Amino acid sequence: MEKRNLKKGKLTQVLETFERDFIISTMQAQGWSRKKTAKELGIPISTFKFKMKKLGIYGTVPKRRKIPEKDKQDTFA
Repeated sequence: MEKRNLKKGKLTQVLETFERDFIISTMQAQGWSRKKTAKELGIPISTFKFKMKKLGIYGTVPKRRKIPEKDKQDTFA
């Protein structure tokens, strides 16, 4: 049996792709909130941020924009 370097083998690539897609879809469902997404996934926020960096999605997902208080009143009036 041939020994291979499994650092970036097919299984690793498939698992990383699945994990990346799953995290992104969960973030979408949670309004792009990292804190809510980590809670939904059942992992600490530090682990979640580590996974995002490892999978190359940290800093690439849309940022949540806070609506100023004065605009909130106009929006819901």
